[in-house]
Amino acid sequence: ERGCDATLSADISATAGTAHGLVYHYFRSKDELLFAVLDRNSFLPSLRTLLAVAPSRPATDVLPEIAVGFSAMLSERADFLSLVARESQTNADVAAALGQIISESIELLAGYLEGRVAAGELRPHDSTITARTIFQAIIGSHLSRYPAPGFELGLVDVVLLGVLAR
Repeated sequence: ERGCDATLSADISATAGTAHGLVYHYFRSKDELLFAVLDRNSFLPSLRTLLAVAPSRPATDVLPEIAVGFSAMLSERADFLSLVARESQTNADVAAALGQIISESIELLAGYLEGRVAAGELRPHDSTITARTIFQAIIGSHLSRYPAPGFELGLVDVVLLGVLAR
């Protein structure tokens, strides 16, 4: 509600209904607590699970699932997304943690896409740009608080088909 800097650990303990010292039993600082919340509430665990079972599934099936799932998660956690985006602007540690989650997400998706290139489904390309485009476009639409209905599927369609006439 007030951001990390303006929130006291006593406020966190009171909201959680625990003794004040219990927060420091599990976390050395508010930043460490925020990192744990960021890790648990990011899309990364879902992405890992989906891509672990998807290496041979076609991108035309997997990418829409990823885009729609990621967008739904951001909708459900809109306040958390705003908090992390705001905190990352002034807290280098939060920015680094967020950057790590984004980098790992891009790396996972790019690895999947490279597998689809090797399978002959997708043309050779820089798969990190494709992964970054998908994630950043969806994040941007949610940060603007205006994710258009169906945007995710249209985005995947444009990414998969490209915009050049063949």
